[in-house]
Amino acid sequence: MKRRRLIALIALCTLAAIGIVVVVAGAIVMRTDIPRNFVQGLLASRINGRVYVGRISGNPLGGLTVDTFAIRDRAGELVVSTGRLSFDYDIRDLADQRLYLRHVVAEHPHVHLRDFGNGKWNYKLLAKPSTGPKVNTPGRGWGDFIVLDSVAV
Repeated sequence: MKRRRLIALIALCTLAAIGIVVVVAGAIVMRTDIPRNFVQGLLASRINGRVYVGRISGNPLGGLTVDTFAIRDRAGELVVSTGRLSFDYDIRDLADQRLYLRHVVAEHPHVHLRDFGNGKWNYKLLAKPSTGPKVNTPGRGWGDFIVLDSVAV
């Protein structure tokens, strides 16, 4: 066997082994509470109130299903709640700071909007103010491009 073919074969086997390890590790992680705790912690750090995220399952590269999702305000009153929530996405959109969700299905959604007067609504009071100085960077940032395609409620 020529040396180039041997090197190519070793490189191919190495890449295949790394791919198998990544797929198995992803499957193992998706069966634990790690994704749920990550998403719940990420949302809780940005919301004035409590966030509950149920079990997350599915393919992390293309589509997920969340069993239960709920957001409560600081007083403990329910603002948003849903049963099973499933959606498909493209991982490349997330890398480009876009949120483009396809085939979104929300079962038993419940939204409770409350007006406190003077333009204060319960959903407006949920967002925590940013702590750092506001920097105007050119280009698009998170939240500038959000699309929900083929939504079924």
